[in-house]
Amino acid sequence: MKALIEILTEELPAFPLLKNLDSITSSFKTLLAQNNIDSDFKFYYTPRRLVFFAESFPQASTPKIVQHYGAPVQIAYKDGKLTNAGLAFLKKHNLKEEDVKTTTKDGKEVLFYEEYESPKDTSLILPSLVLEFLRGLNFGKAMRWGDNKESFIRPIRNVLILLDSKTLEFSGYGLKSKSITFTHRQSQVPILEVNSIDEYFKGLENFGVVLDQDKRRASIEKDFKALEARYGITIDLDSSLLDEVVAITEYPRALLGRFEECFLQVPSEVIITSMKTNQRYFPTFKDGRLHNSFVVVSNAFLKDDDYSLIISGNEKVLKARLKDAEFFYLNDLESKLDFGDLSTIGFVSGGGNLQEKCEREKEIVLKLCTLLGLDSKEAATALSFAKNDLLSQVVNEFPELQGVIGAKYARKAGLSEEVCKAIQEQYLPNGLDPALPSSKISALVNIATKIDTLNVLFKLDKIPTGSKDPFALRRNASALLRILEKFELDLKLEDIISDERLLTFIKERYFGILTNINPSVIRSVVSLNQDVASTFKNIYAIDKYLKENSLSTLQSTFKRLANVSSESSDNLEVDESLMVECEKVLFTRLLELENGKFENVDVKVQSFFSLIPLLDRLFESVLINDENKALRINRTKLVERVLRLFLQVADVRLISA
Repeated sequence: MKALIEILTEELPAFPLLKNLDSITSSFKTLLAQNNIDSDFKFYYTPRRLVFFAESFPQASTPKIVQHYGAPVQIAYKDGKLTNAGLAFLKKHNLKEEDVKTTTKDGKEVLFYEEYESPKDTSLILPSLVLEFLRGLNFGKAMRWGDNKESFIRPIRNVLILLDSKTLEFSGYGLKSKSITFTHRQSQVPILEVNSIDEYFKGLENFGVVLDQDKRRASIEKDFKALEARYGITIDLDSSLLDEVVAITEYPRALLGRFEECFLQVPSEVIITSMKTNQRYFPTFKDGRLHNSFVVVSNAFLKDDDYSLIISGNEKVLKARLKDAEFFYLNDLESKLDFGDLSTIGFVSGGGNLQEKCEREKEIVLKLCTLLGLDSKEAATALSFAKNDLLSQVVNEFPELQGVIGAKYARKAGLSEEVCKAIQEQYLPNGLDPALPSSKISALVNIATKIDTLNVLFKLDKIPTGSKDPFALRRNASALLRILEKFELDLKLEDIISDERLLTFIKERYFGILTNINPSVIRSVVSLNQDVASTFKNIYAIDKYLKENSLSTLQSTFKRLANVSSESSDNLEVDESLMVECEKVLFTRLLELENGKFENVDVKVQSFFSLIPLLDRLFESVLINDENKALRINRTKLVERVLRLFLQVADVRLISA
């Protein structure tokens, strides 16, 4: 039989809904499985409903045999009588002593009880499962309504549960279920009586609700293509914005509106941000430039298909927004980068103000340039103006444009392109955009900003714990490593970070970035405290080598290195006259590698690891800790030199499966 569950609500906020889509479906799937109900289902959502539909739903749950294991017999009985451990097992499962059997588990004889769970009529248990499901959902925020004592993200107006043509009674959240659903608010029949699943689907279709979110998305995309073909434009198909629009519409129609060309003097970023953030409009482009038109996705259900009033209404709203944006922008230009006193804006509580932060960042960039032998003039100039736009009117209205609009103003003020680019890219990577700075000057400014932020917050003990990271310090630390890698800056973390806790914290981010690599490989390289770019290169090269060769065959060699080498002497000169053949072969190859030049890190690692068979032969052929002191010292030095060679790329002793 078919099954349908609809939870009708007031309009659901898009972002919490979209964020929790996976948990909604997984929670329902888990709940069915826990109750031995084997059924696939489809999940639909609109702004006012969550819907589960199963084409083939079982009339009864699957019968199940549940096995319960208790304490070992020697603990459960003493002198032929049940101990407290044995009695506890009986009490837990409401058993008599004669009901209990024994079986072997993990090599021990234990108490055992097998329970048969009979099938249950799904029509009897489904309403209570739906109530349990709703109570288990967590959207982060919830509210109460009326006299209802339970809370949900928005008021629940009805819960409809249908098995074919049978309506199941549901009670909870201050309501009793009715055989109804809500159609589109603008339809002739906004509340529809429903007596079967077929009636439900036909009713929604006839009265303005496209239930399937994938069909709503496809409809919008089809409209977009038609508009692009008709007007010769390209629509900025922002996937996140499209997700949001799909979530807030039941009957979507994409419509083209226009605005006056004079507004195009305002930076395109400002116009686009105003459209997307404030109005959920999609910008359009023509010949690679922003066009004076936009696309709005309407949720109106109109009998005559005349959307002219909706288009003109949205055009008026956007015009007002763009007038404000134009006013803010022109006022900012008159300020010529002097928007006010940054000392009036606090950074974080206890961490000073933004003017002080800028001064600290300039000190950091000066140190970076000194270490790298670079001219610090442009980076320091960028940091002198980097945060100024935070006091501008445009950024006050659109905070997400900080840096971007600052770069625009810097160009208007005549600053160099490198400086402007550094101002724009100081916050990268930004949100879901993984882009990194595009020039070395931008990288230095960005690094200085991140180091100061990390330093200050660690001094204030604002250190992330568990999953909580309110200041995004993990993301900052990861970005710092990735920027140092990208520009191959010859900097060790120890050169630029003095706080040991922070140093450890940043190094831990290697593991967060390189999630597909054996952690012991990462640890073996990071422990050497090399510059960041070399650290990444060595990790990649060793990982590549180990994936092409069996780690298990290498591990015994690594362990022998750990046992033999002592690193106790700086004098590792060896006496060839004391060597037997296998030692001489190893030493000859070692000398070649110690004096060798390598095409790249991959070749270097492969060359170093070519010593492994020769080392194995040495370990099998001679006794390193020979009774003869001269032989013992000579062989130990030879192995120590091999280890020192490996330590150019990794401490192989730390590598494990």
